[in-house]
Amino acid sequence: MVEPLRRALRGLAVLPFAVTALTLYLHMHFYQYLSSYAEDRVPTVFYGAAMMGYSLALAVLQPLIADRVEQMRYTKAMALGFGGLAVGMIAFTGGNEVAFAVGILAIGAGNSVLLLKNVLEALARSKRSPAVVFSHQRLAEGIGAFLSGLVGGGLYYRFETAGQLPGFWVAVAAQCVLIPPALLLVHRRFRRPQRERTGS
Repeated sequence: MVEPLRRALRGLAVLPFAVTALTLYLHMHFYQYLSSYAEDRVPTVFYGAAMMGYSLALAVLQPLIADRVEQMRYTKAMALGFGGLAVGMIAFTGGNEVAFAVGILAIGAGNSVLLLKNVLEALARSKRSPAVVFSHQRLAEGIGAFLSGLVGGGLYYRFETAGQLPGFWVAVAAQCVLIPPALLLVHRRFRRPQRERTGS
């Protein structure tokens, strides 16, 4: 069991894998819990139209920005992407149609950058075939979505029972700001001993 898994994960692009998992972890807070939060705050028709607009924005925006994202430094893409997610989460605290529209638009823009750049970076950093790299990325997405349900569900429940649901989005926004630089720092510290051993 361990050996087949080790072979499957050989050549894993660690940082894009971790960033993809984090992206989906944060994104799924929006995707899973916004519908409950929207109840009694905005009309159902408006919410459905806004989420449809989100999907259309991803489909239209990603091809338009693909060349720029490809040339962008990974750290800059992370800053823009997670920054967009943070702005979107904070916007939801407004609890009205304008706040929802701004939040969904910001998250759509952030995800357009992050999801595309993570795949491009994984392909560039791994020596495995594109099919294997895409499989690694799908695994990262699954891990992120699972953690969002596990952690985010409990967090949402606590804020809901306390009658402070807008605080949930503040807590998620804080994670968008704080976790990515911490992830980069940990990755760099783990890579440093490897470079010292190889003399590079």
